[in-house]
Amino acid sequence: MIGARNVIKGKVKEIKKGAVNGIVKVDVGEGIVISSNCSMESIEQLGLTEGKEVQVVIKAMGVMLANEKLNIGARNQVEGTVCEIKKGAINCIVKIKTNGGLVVTANLSLESVEELGIKEGQKAVAIFKAMNVLLMV
Repeated sequence: MIGARNVIKGKVKEIKKGAVNGIVKVDVGEGIVISSNCSMESIEQLGLTEGKEVQVVIKAMGVMLANEKLNIGARNQVEGTVCEIKKGAINCIVKIKTNGGLVVTANLSLESVEELGIKEGQKAVAIFKAMNVLLMV
């Protein structure tokens, strides 16, 4: 058990190794590939190889939302429909569901949700950096 709202099963599709870090691309289905920036030490300790089953872990605080895909430096952009919004006094939990049923949860400020006009049923994009993606085996 882990205290992150986003835990997604997938298989390692590709590993690009560097001197210190590597980029691990994980196929989570539906044509969605999530990138994780991992230390080479972690890649070795986890025994990551192409085809290995892993769990992708993303804290909801590390997920941003946009109304459309953006040309920015974040490697991961998952398109879907807002399926749930839980509003608090300061923060909101917003869930986006893809056509295939994958759900990504974001923890955003109430102010951001209101400024973006985020509503249930509208299209949205969950955006998160590869550095915010952890892998578990």
